[in-house]
Amino acid sequence: MPPLCTAGYGLATAQWSYFFGAFYLYVINSVFISISTFLIVRFLKFQPVSYVNAETATRVKRWVITIAVLTIIPSLYLAYNFVKNEIFVQMRIT
Repeated sequence: MPPLCTAGYGLATAQWSYFFGAFYLYVINSVFISISTFLIVRFLKFQPVSYVNAETATRVKRWVITIAVLTIIPSLYLAYNFVKNEIFVQMRIT
């Protein structure tokens, strides 16, 4: 089931762990898709957007970087714990 559907199910049935887990997965997917789109657009050398003033451009860049970092740091922590757990499980099996 897609993350947003699972979040809706968790919300409808008051299963908050389902809701927050699925909604966080949706946010992670959205941010990483945005980052990969940004990198591909830079790689293909499209013309950048021109802003009315430099202050707006700076503010937008700061928000994008802040959101990306706030999403990436917990994702790395969760991925590290997941891999560590899987290694532990595999060592117990063999």
